[in-house]
Amino acid sequence: MLPAELAKVRSMLPPEIAKLPVWVWVVVVVAVLYGVYYLGTHKQSTTQPVQQPTATQPGQPGVPGGQGQGGGISALAQEQSFQANIAGVNGYVEVENGQWANNSNVIVQSVTLECVQYSASGQQLTQTQTTLNGPLSPSMTSYIPSFQAGQIVQGATSAKCGIVAATQATP
Repeated sequence: MLPAELAKVRSMLPPEIAKLPVWVWVVVVVAVLYGVYYLGTHKQSTTQPVQQPTATQPGQPGVPGGQGQGGGISALAQEQSFQANIAGVNGYVEVENGQWANNSNVIVQSVTLECVQYSASGQQLTQTQTTLNGPLSPSMTSYIPSFQAGQIVQGATSAKCGIVAATQATP
């Protein structure tokens, strides 16, 4: 701004504010710009993983989206779907751009997502489970921010994730 324009702006402000030094205005402008930047780059989904994955022992039954621990998965869990990009990042299984869809006709409070790491021969090496919290209404999709699903184990060449349990919301 030119000095004449600055004087015009200052004349419109209350006298106690107009007397503030220029550096105060610079700090205010920088703080506002940083706040806008931070909010624009740190959007968060309303549904996030709420606990760190817990590793189970290698060789336990569990195929993501198929058989969970203790047998078959419930009908409600079968009506859920999960899609994501799964990659190895800095020694960890990274689940990126996750989408949990509730294809049932009831509100789901939470689901258990299981990620299994496999060897080149298809042998299951390890599995981790993470709880995704809702509630998620029928026919809705929740977008999950990226998260780590355990360390990559030696010999793992691929990983798959799927929903193995679901809890219906209580009225």
